[in-house]
Amino acid sequence: MKQNQISANISNDTLTRAISLIDELESLFPFLLSLTPDERQSGFRLGDANMSFLTKSKDYITLSPQHMPQFVDIVETNNDINVATNLFTVTKKLGMLSSKIEDTATQAGFEALASVLAYYNSVKLAAKNNVPGAQSIYDDLKTRFPGRSSASDKKETVK
Repeated sequence: MKQNQISANISNDTLTRAISLIDELESLFPFLLSLTPDERQSGFRLGDANMSFLTKSKDYITLSPQHMPQFVDIVETNNDINVATNLFTVTKKLGMLSSKIEDTATQAGFEALASVLAYYNSVKLAAKNNVPGAQSIYDDLKTRFPGRSSASDKKETVK
């Protein structure tokens, strides 16, 4: 793993603007819904093959509408195909962005945690050597590692 791949800062203004843009994007699609896990499992998957089938079928429905059963609304079917295919495109683009954001956050987390652990180990050593102020910092930070008490911590709890 390379060190310091992420050398950036996100201001509160930038974060606020990003959240606002996401909210604006969501407002473009007021019909969005959230399916339950059972609802997700009960339907067809919209992968590349099914999307191709949808678009090809839309062309045939336009060219030969007489084969559409009378109980199926052609206009609504075309609208659903349009929504599905267009949102699939949006989903792909958002997925690529989401993956990059997640990867960058992960790398920044790796780098930050490595630095913070170096600090923690330094504070731990300073506390062990009775450096003023170090013990309270160490006591607060060591709660992140429960069950990993040192031999000197165990002696203190036996007293």
